Amino acid sequence: MPNKRLFMPSASEALEDNLILWLDANNSNSYTGSGSTWFDVSGNNYDAEITTSVPSTGTVNGATYLNLSTRADYFKIPSSVHGGALSPKSGKTLTYLFWVRLPSIPSGVGGLNVFLEAKNASNYNHAYCRYYKPGVQGFNFFIYDTTPSVDINSGYIASINTTDWFMLVLDFNYPTQEFGLHRYQPNKTNYNNHDLGNVSPQQTVDTDIYLFSSPLSVYGGYGYLGEIRMYDTTFTTSELDAKYNAQKGKYGIS
Repeated sequence: MPNKRLFMPSASEALEDNLILWLDANNSNSYTGSGSTWFDVSGNNYDAEITTSVPSTGTVNGATYLNLSTRADYFKIPSSVHGGALSPKSGKTLTYLFWVRLPSIPSGVGGLNVFLEAKNASNYNHAYCRYYKPGVQGFNFFIYDTTPSVDINSGYIASINTTDWFMLVLDFNYPTQEFGLHRYQPNKTNYNNHDLGNVSPQQTVDTDIYLFSSPLSVYGGYGYLGEIRMYDTTFTTSELDAKYNAQKGKYGIS
C-alpha cells in the first residue's frame, strides 16, 4: 500500500467513524477541478481514476458535481490500490453511499445508469447496481456467487425523479447474508429494503471497483456525481436517516 498522504477534509465536515473512502466533488482536495484523478480524502489513498475524458464540473442547488457526459466515462479503483478493502466478498461488511442527480433518463438501453460494478480478475461480477428505465423504472441490485450466478436480485425498485439530488446506499453484510438498497430523495418516501438470501458459494477474491460504467460496457452512466463514501460497517435505518439529514443541506435540500 502507498504511504498515506496529508490531506484536508472539508472545513464543514469531519471524518466519520468507519469511513474508509471519501470522494467528494465539493472538496478541492478531492477533486482539484482538472485532471483525471478523484482523490480519496478519507486518509486511505484509495484514489479513483477516470479512464476516458476528464469530466467537466458544474454547480446545481449549491453543490458541485462531476459531469459524466458519455457512456464511455467511468471511474476505476483497482484492487492493487485498495488492497481488498473495498471488495464485496465473503467475510466483508461494507456500505457504499452515493450522492447523485440524474437530470435525464433515456428509455431502453439508453436508460441504463450504472452506479457500481465490482469485478474480479476474470471479469466476473461480484456485485452490480444500475438504474433502469425500460418502461417501468427503478434500481437493479445484484449479488453474485462464484458460478457466477445471481443469488440476490432486486429489480425495478425505488424510482427517482430528475429534479433533485438523491442519496443511494448499498450495503453488503456477507457474514449475516443481508444485502440492502436504500434511496432518499425529496418528494419521495424513504426507501429502505434488505434482502436476506443465501449467496453460496461466496466470492473470496478481490475486485476492481468501477463507478458509473466499466470496460466495454454499454451500460454506462450519465449524470451528476457529487460524492461517494464507503464504510467498513452497515447501518440501521435510523442511522441512515441521520446521515441523510446531516448531509442533505450540502445538496440544497431543506
